[in-house]
Amino acid sequence: MYVFRKEQPTLARGKVLKYLKETYKWELSDKRLKECMEKYSLNTVPPAIPELPRNDKFNDILTSAVHEFIHLERDFFLSLSPTECHTLNPKFPEPIFAASQLRHYVEILLTLKGITPSTLIGHSTEKGSAIFTRMVESCFKPVFKKYKLSHYGFSLIPFDHKISMGGNQRMMGGYVFADLRSEKWNLVEFFLLSTAEIRAIVEPANYGPGSPYQEGIANSVGYPLQWPDQFPNKKLGQVSYLEETECKILRENTGKDVDCVTGLEFYHDFSDKTLLHEVYIHFESCRTAAALIGLDLKLEFEEDIAVHAWRNKGRFQDIAYSWSG
Repeated sequence: MYVFRKEQPTLARGKVLKYLKETYKWELSDKRLKECMEKYSLNTVPPAIPELPRNDKFNDILTSAVHEFIHLERDFFLSLSPTECHTLNPKFPEPIFAASQLRHYVEILLTLKGITPSTLIGHSTEKGSAIFTRMVESCFKPVFKKYKLSHYGFSLIPFDHKISMGGNQRMMGGYVFADLRSEKWNLVEFFLLSTAEIRAIVEPANYGPGSPYQEGIANSVGYPLQWPDQFPNKKLGQVSYLEETECKILRENTGKDVDCVTGLEFYHDFSDKTLLHEVYIHFESCRTAAALIGLDLKLEFEEDIAVHAWRNKGRFQDIAYSWSG
């Protein structure tokens, strides 16, 4: 039995029973076989996942995977019912809003390119997270399997606990798409996927400046972000990376007046020139990665006096801006 298990480590218990009966005429109950396998450490061993390099072939796979997901994700959100759209955003309960403002393909691209260690997919309500979970399982999981992304060091991991994002922001379950080869994987595992360990530090007092929890969340998703409640005395505003290619496709396919497709959003301190420059560096790496697969990222800042000052000094001249306010 031990020799056979060494040769067939991944065979399920039912097939082991069948093999023993056909080969040795052994008549064992499933319960008895289970006891024997546990006693002698002969339980199923998952097959080893090949570790493939992220080379030119991987870049071709990445391009195909992302574009296939874009199409599936678009169709998913455009087909949502009015009730589902209301669940995701009561103020804008329309499929076109979900299809333009609640997308994840840009974030998934950035994780695949090693720019961010993970993509967090979920919603602030359990019903909303259930919709996103259905999206992942019907749109991204088939792509993940088809292109064997696990062979390149990626994992798609469900979670059912609450992740506090600071202030009133939270996620009530969903999925984490993670780069297991990232130097920040340990942070993703701790801050996004653990539960008991996190409870010790997720307290209201720990949402203040220098909070290890909020810093950990920021590092886990890989954005140069700061939460509004973390720095109450600074000039914080929203930074958006907008994707123009999908925006044009949505306009053409739906006939709707789509202003933009949001790739990702975060808050940042506009009063600190050094920190603002970090946004520029981060955006440049994202824009380059997007352009390599035919996507067009633009940068948008929420209105702030500090941004005007930087614009007047000629900074960031090659970035598209729009201001409101």
